[in-house]
Amino acid sequence: MILNVDLDSYDDFNELGEAFEKKFPGKFSTLKLGHGIIKVINSTALIDFAREWFDKKDHQLGNAVD
Repeated sequence: MILNVDLDSYDDFNELGEAFEKKFPGKFSTLKLGHGIIKVINSTALIDFAREWFDKKDHQLGNAVD
């Protein structure tokens, strides 16, 4: 089944990242690399969090597929 998904409802990756960092401060570290700063993130924890985040958002927007 192909669904027409409004991709604009998924433009909140910065918000998701901030929520992840707040909830799991031990799952990432901030490091200096050259003149910039990078974040090294536990990908399993981030993916699990993102799945829950978007599932909750889909239910709020009425886009959920259960």
